[in-house]
Parts: sequence; structure tokens; C-alpha cells
Amino acid sequence: MPYYKIIIWLKNGKVHKGIRQIEQWNIDVVYNIIKNKTKSFYRESELVDVDVYMLSKNSREVRKIIKG
Repeated sequence: MPYYKIIIWLKNGKVHKGIRQIEQWNIDVVYNIIKNKTKSFYRESELVDVDVYMLSKNSREVRKIIKG
């Protein structure tokens, strides 16, 4: 299962970041899932943008998660 880095920007200036392992290889599908979950959690008027990046298992961030 691939790991994805998710970044959420809000209008109040806050930025939320996280890494999740999601059982989907198509990044467009994952983007739509995350965007819909974000819209249901935050009010759409608070949301600026969402970015989703697929990470390599060899990246520093993923290796840290796997070890921990």
C-alpha cells in the first residue's frame, strides 16, 4: 500500500500536514477521497486547498513511520 503526504491549507492561515497509508494506487482517486473528507470535516468556506503527494517507501518520512 502506498503512502501519501497530505497538506491542507485553511483560510485562517493554519496548515495541517500528515502522512497516511491508503489502499489505493491511483493518486487521482486518493485526491478526491481526501478532498471530500476534508470538506466534510471543515466548512468549505474555511478551506483554501488540499494537496496529495505519493511518497516512496525509501523517503525519509516513510522510513521513519515504518521504524516507529
